[in-house]
Amino acid sequence: MQDLRQFTKDRHRTVDDRPFGGGEGMVLKPEPLLGVESLLGHGVGDASKPGAADPKTAIVLMSAAGKLFNQETARRYAQLERMIFICGRYEGVDERVAEYLATEELSIGDFVLSGGELPALLVIDAVTRLLPGALGNEASSQNESFSELPSAAPSLRAKSCNREFRIITLLDFPH
Repeated sequence: MQDLRQFTKDRHRTVDDRPFGGGEGMVLKPEPLLGVESLLGHGVGDASKPGAADPKTAIVLMSAAGKLFNQETARRYAQLERMIFICGRYEGVDERVAEYLATEELSIGDFVLSGGELPALLVIDAVTRLLPGALGNEASSQNESFSELPSAAPSLRAKSCNREFRIITLLDFPH
């Protein structure tokens, strides 16, 4: 957790402002969020996207406009060394943050929350359980819902209209 107020320059340490595009609510200003780049060891403008310079780092903006989070994304994130989550409040963040800082935008579904903290925690939990040593039994994260089935795995077969279909189940077996 990072206090964005330490990256402000005004005496009131303001981190939000009214959206310039109009509408209700408040958005997080870009200046304090762009200060996050100092955590990466370089300044603003060192690369088109700061995290893009390091393929083992992702700067994820939690956003309703982002790509839908799924197990495949969790597996990809589990291979990274570092992740930084940007969580907006109220109406979100200034669009320049998505354009210049975030390496990707991520959504957890088509609904509205007050902020991105809970979605970020959901992502963190899904990714953490894929890390070595996080679960008591390593096989637990390999043979579960949404896991990749081994090629030799038994499959269910269904017949319809004289055709046989292989049914691949996305969910784990009943317990």
